[in-house]
Amino acid sequence: MANSWTESTNAIATVDYGHLDGGSGKHDASEIDVESSGSYYTAADAEGAFAQLDSALASHLSDAAGYYAARSLVARVPGPVYTDTGVGIVLLADAAMTLESVHAHLLSAPSGDPVTVDVHLAHCSDSSTWTGTASVFSSEGDRPSIESGAYSAASGELAETSVAPNDRIIVYVDTASAGGVARDLTVQVRCRRYLS
Repeated sequence: MANSWTESTNAIATVDYGHLDGGSGKHDASEIDVESSGSYYTAADAEGAFAQLDSALASHLSDAAGYYAARSLVARVPGPVYTDTGVGIVLLADAAMTLESVHAHLLSAPSGDPVTVDVHLAHCSDSSTWTGTASVFSSEGDRPSIESGAYSAASGELAETSVAPNDRIIVYVDTASAGGVARDLTVQVRCRRYLS
């Protein structure tokens, strides 16, 4: 009887040790329940949850919108703001980006005519020349326009948004109050730079 008892306890100890031993699989992932099923995962077991996580991660990594850095390219016009005569401030793109919006700010508000900003995009070709200097805005009404007594304005819809390395983003003052009443203009061209 003693031998039977000893053999039985040894057998139980061996089973317990083997169950805790990480060197071999003891439970299939399909046999482990997921308690929060339906909340974070729709799968009811660990194997299904891992599969969902793997699929979501693969989709996220393949999605261009998954990782990006917000960028602001800034042009400044110190002192009185006048309408330019075709001369703009050139911002050179140092990476591939997507234009999102344009914001204009003044330290001294206009009185009379608004300060309206236009932005053109000139693409750099392989021969280092620039082409396509059209406005990035869908219409004139989409340009940031700081009205009399105001200090800032944001753009409306952008028609062209893709920027390649070495493209020129050119900021123009389209209209301004006579006499340069408005002062110290800052124009922010807000972009997304997607990370690979």
